[in-house]
Amino acid sequence: MTAQSVPQALFVSLLAATLLWGGCSEEVVLDNAGTACLSTSGDWPEGGQDFVADQPLTVVVRFDDCLSSSCDTNRQANCEISMTGDRIVVTSTASYTDEGGAGSSCTTDCVVFETSCETPALAEGDYTLVYGDEELAFHVGSPTGNYCVPPRS
Repeated sequence: MTAQSVPQALFVSLLAATLLWGGCSEEVVLDNAGTACLSTSGDWPEGGQDFVADQPLTVVVRFDDCLSSSCDTNRQANCEISMTGDRIVVTSTASYTDEGGAGSSCTTDCVVFETSCETPALAEGDYTLVYGDEELAFHVGSPTGNYCVPPRS
């Protein structure tokens, strides 16, 4: 081998090793994905809730992807609410970098990936929560249950 061919051979070997044993990353983007739930506490709702009139509600969006704390990095998420009359339209976007290429040793923990946004104070009455292609009717001012779009099982 000549002196010039040694660096080239080393580069080709390192490139092949990277492609075969990981090192590749992928940017993942999720738009209006997962489940959106109404919450009075700002947290993921557990059990029934009472939606009190003249108070804001929090919409918590939980994305379906189960993330690895060691390989899924640069996690970012947000949601926005727009209201037209009694329709509360929620849009969300999330992204992360999946660094778990072939041959990588990612942890198998399941990091919950969610974001939240808040409605303005809602007067007593009937409303519709819209998330993606799904809609859900609910009432503010009387005892309620769990309200999620799409409904969770």
